[in-house]
Amino acid sequence: MSGPTPTETLDTARREGLPSGSRLQGMHLTNGLHVLAAEVPDARQLRLVGAVGAGYLDEPMAHRGLAHLLEHALFLGSAGFPGESELSRWIGLLGGRYNACTGESTTDIHLHLPPEATEEGLARLVDLLGRPLLVPERIAHEVGVLDAEYRARLADPALHRLAALGRLYRPGHPGRACHAGNRATLGQDTEGLVGHLEDFHRRHYRPEHMALVMLGPLPLERQLELLAHHAMGWMHPPPRQAPARGRPRPAVGVNRVASPGVCRKPPPAPPLRLSSCSGRCPTT
Repeated sequence: MSGPTPTETLDTARREGLPSGSRLQGMHLTNGLHVLAAEVPDARQLRLVGAVGAGYLDEPMAHRGLAHLLEHALFLGSAGFPGESELSRWIGLLGGRYNACTGESTTDIHLHLPPEATEEGLARLVDLLGRPLLVPERIAHEVGVLDAEYRARLADPALHRLAALGRLYRPGHPGRACHAGNRATLGQDTEGLVGHLEDFHRRHYRPEHMALVMLGPLPLERQLELLAHHAMGWMHPPPRQAPARGRPRPAVGVNRVASPGVCRKPPPAPPLRLSSCSGRCPTT
């Protein structure tokens, strides 16, 4: 089946608010991963985004802040790039930047890189998302980082407003509890916490729950080729786990196709968060 015409990709980009002359196209790979490519000819940098359809509302009640902790842990080394600060050093040398955000139902990882770093950036992003090391000593340190972040924001009126809004949820609903997480909500048992992180990652960081996005000056066809190539590591996902109890899983992405190189016309892609976000914690 043929893909969208040049006119269709231009029209889609225009609807999404991209600059004139941009092209946008999305597709689902055979493993369920949604990929989206945006060609913006005048872009000076490349943007890579990994998005996961899981966030605060997917956490177990006994470990509030687990999704936020996993977001931090993704940057502490992966199987292919095991150094604890390796990613930040590499991006810094390139003059790029990175960011991440955990929300109620999504987690986003953003990399901003020079276009010549496209292939290595994709390799690092895919490895970060798919094969985090979760070293206990690094996790223990990161719990302290989250706790310090939480304490530093205790005087922030926005945090208290979010906590007050949380009281509108019924008792027992995950939206009512602490979102950002701290040492009290995550506990002192590091080995047990690593096990919970592994379970959360195995349950939610699956290709059918995720999206991989590229925006930059590279031609649209080349972007789609690179996205499909670097997603091959997710072509054979582990056996499906039983879904977590709670709200239904929101659908992520566009059309589903039989092979990485073929797609149907996608509907408008969901908006991507451009800034960091803050979690809700009780004020008492």
